[in-house]
Amino acid sequence: MREAVERLQQLLVVEGLDLARPEPAIGWTAFKQFATEPVESAGGPAGEALWFEASDGDPADGRRGHFTLARLFSQTAPDGGVCYDQVVAEFSCEPGVRLGLGGIVPADDPSDLPAFFRAVEASESFRGRLAYRGWSFQVQLDTSEDAAEP
Repeated sequence: MREAVERLQQLLVVEGLDLARPEPAIGWTAFKQFATEPVESAGGPAGEALWFEASDGDPADGRRGHFTLARLFSQTAPDGGVCYDQVVAEFSCEPGVRLGLGGIVPADDPSDLPAFFRAVEASESFRGRLAYRGWSFQVQLDTSEDAAEP
């Protein structure tokens, strides 16, 4: 899965993402390309899921706001549980920033990427927040065992 993270990072560089001033529109363009490329995983294409998630932060508990693009690769573990690797591109902002973020847009049918792309681009949390310039950004690989998809 490290190769998948590295590939997404390469696409972000090619698209021109500036880590000092990351722009979600550039991240989205790179993520869409990443979503179309095959990734070798033990669960195969049937174990893949994609989604966009956004949420405002909470100053009371210090939780940062986020604008997240995720691609999940799941498989059945030898003990019957579920294991997953999740490549995440996350834009985050300070807890006190109120952008009206909220919601999850899953790929209902991961084989129909154009429908997923349209659904994300139509969501208010996506469209209305592209202009905000106070984001920080990271790409990470989350791995877990015995966890369900979101």
